[in-house]
Amino acid sequence: MVFGSINNWRNAKVFKPAFNNILPGFKPAVVLFTAYCVIEGLADVISPSKDAHH
Repeated sequence: MVFGSINNWRNAKVFKPAFNNILPGFKPAVVLFTAYCVIEGLADVISPSKDAHH
């Protein structure tokens, strides 16, 4: 193809995020923790516990 090598710069190691290689499970952990906090907060709003003092 004529333009086959035009996007080779995108595969350079400089442009690939190294953060994902260091901590591969960081993004899923953040998503799950955020979902847990939101669900817990909604559960407290919907049915607050009887011994809540504030």
